[in-house]
Amino acid sequence: MYWSIHQYPSLAGRPRAERQDVVRAALKQNRSSFGFRLLVMFAAVVAGAIAGGFKLAPAARLLDFRTWIAPAAGALFIYAYLLAEINGSIHTAVKKYLASKKR
Repeated sequence: MYWSIHQYPSLAGRPRAERQDVVRAALKQNRSSFGFRLLVMFAAVVAGAIAGGFKLAPAARLLDFRTWIAPAAGALFIYAYLLAEINGSIHTAVKKYLASKKR
């Protein structure tokens, strides 16, 4: 499991800026909709946090601990989503991009 794009073995030994350029080019070459999926994820988490805040926290106790459940759960969902992207579609795109460059 990779915790960052900088841990990919195929990018080891390259400067940080070059690694980011490779990932950017790989996503562009493979026509990845990563940005759109990330935007949808953020919108869903914000909507869930707002809805959860209204549902979980009574109007009289806005500073209750339950007010923070939805945003904290949303942050965990975003983190898990980013890890899934890093280990899934982004890693696959980088491998394909580097394989096409070696030819």
